[in-house]
Amino acid sequence: MKLSITKAWDETSAFVKQEGSTLFLIVFALTVLPGLIMQAVAGRLVGPIPAARGGTPDLGPLMAAVPILLAMLIPVIILSLWGNLTINLLAMRRETVVGSAFARAARRILPLLGATLLFFVAAMIVAFPILAAAGFGVQAGRFGLVALLFLALFLLAIFFGVRLMLMSPVAAAEEQGPIGIIRRSWQLTSGHFWRLLGFLALLMVVIMVLVIVVGSVGGILITLVAGQMKPGSLGSFLLQLLTGILQAVWATYFIVMVARIYAQLSGNSGSAAAVFE
Repeated sequence: MKLSITKAWDETSAFVKQEGSTLFLIVFALTVLPGLIMQAVAGRLVGPIPAARGGTPDLGPLMAAVPILLAMLIPVIILSLWGNLTINLLAMRRETVVGSAFARAARRILPLLGATLLFFVAAMIVAFPILAAAGFGVQAGRFGLVALLFLALFLLAIFFGVRLMLMSPVAAAEEQGPIGIIRRSWQLTSGHFWRLLGFLALLMVVIMVLVIVVGSVGGILITLVAGQMKPGSLGSFLLQLLTGILQAVWATYFIVMVARIYAQLSGNSGSAAAVFE
């Protein structure tokens, strides 16, 4: 199937304009807010890492907090997947009622979680020998080799990230298991790597610029209002909240855009012309 990024963007803009407030609330409540809460808890549990004897950092508080943070990470990931699937169903018009979209998305969490875990395990298997070789390179002082190894790892991450970027809409729209979700995303993105990479690169640049600008300006304003920002302070929380709102807006557009790309590549756009007028 042919892919038009312009068409996908036009459909995304129209849909977000229609349903933006609902979409934003779903993304913020299920994706951004749990992450902010986890960051706040981590800051409270760990705090500034003190230096032990000899100037080495005392990692005791961090190691003690790891089990708690891992236990929190599981529901955070599940909530994020739930929100992602819900937005995909609404963006593809597989569901038009939010409650029905939530219910259908809940049934597809486990397959998408399984696909995500399979991808993570495979990534670790590939990354481990590269990281091990990089460790030996550091010990041998061969920093050029280390740089090349990390560059290779970075390029591999980009390649597989692009090829598997449609896992969420596939999981939402199709009754596939974890392996089927991975295979289907790989199939749909075949032949469209460079165009999808350009789309992702542009979005990454946009969010980086926005985070830097908003973080700088917002940080100055928050410092003037709430005082010096320190871990656990009101100013730090307000800055994290501002950044979270920005992330929610960006994520809303990104998820809808990926859903509309899937609709094109799967040849199942539905009545997009009518829906997005």
